[in-house]
Amino acid sequence: MSADTSSPAKQEFSSFAKELQWSQKLHAGAILLVPFAGVCALIACAVVVPVALVNWVVFIVMYFLTMVVGITVGYHRMLAHRSFKAPPAIRCFIAICGCMAAQGTPSYWVSNHRRHHQYSDKAGDPHSPVCDSDVSLGRWKGFTHSHFGWMFTHELTPTTRYAKDLLQDRLLGRISSLYWWWVYLGILAPGVFVYLWTASPVQAAIAILLAGLTRLCVALHVTSAINSLCHMFGGRPHLTRDSSGNLAWLAVLSGGESWHNNHHAFPHSAKFGHKWWQLDPGFIFIYLLEKAGLAWDVKRPA
Repeated sequence: MSADTSSPAKQEFSSFAKELQWSQKLHAGAILLVPFAGVCALIACAVVVPVALVNWVVFIVMYFLTMVVGITVGYHRMLAHRSFKAPPAIRCFIAICGCMAAQGTPSYWVSNHRRHHQYSDKAGDPHSPVCDSDVSLGRWKGFTHSHFGWMFTHELTPTTRYAKDLLQDRLLGRISSLYWWWVYLGILAPGVFVYLWTASPVQAAIAILLAGLTRLCVALHVTSAINSLCHMFGGRPHLTRDSSGNLAWLAVLSGGESWHNNHHAFPHSAKFGHKWWQLDPGFIFIYLLEKAGLAWDVKRPA
């Protein structure tokens, strides 16, 4: 006998799913359009007012904290692959830095990434440039889908299946409940700091545009390039069952994420750069934590 899809419970679940999908699309639109508007405003301001050196320093610091510490070290290596362990204070700091990158809550980001590894470049992969469901994608269509299109169209990944460990973590739960506050903090804090440093409201506004919104725009597209470009181009020293490749020119901006073929060959390793010349800022940060006694059980390539 078929299930009663018209029952109140089914209708409530369907309504909840539609609300989540709407929130997903709203978040995707906001993270794409608002930072881009900030970039345009920054360019317009820079034509009239020179950008102070302190603004560039704050931009670099905020980019490192959110993209390298927050996304590649925190969301990716620490949470998604559990490639090292850290004390609660460090986990809290790293997770907050990840939230300030505005790429979703820890459980959302980790769920999609774990699903990506399970179905890499096959039906079920949320952001493959090769296929979408069981449909093969052409190069341009595949790029647009994997770079940003998937954020609007992908099926919601069940966090109870892919990130159950994160849902049971009370500390991460409290951090996630304040997700939007961390995003706002990452945007506004540079302006406050620069105003205290320079006493210039104009430079403070530029700091919000540069270290706040432009930083979000750059970090998002660098992360998206790992999904798109690193599954379309690059060297493949390891024979993996997907199209992942290594892109050396993207290593610094991505915190080492672009050694993507290395990562897919050894997904649970905290170290993505396997050769001495393969710069991996994310692992350097983890190595320093390890030497300071603030990280342990650091996994490395077999």
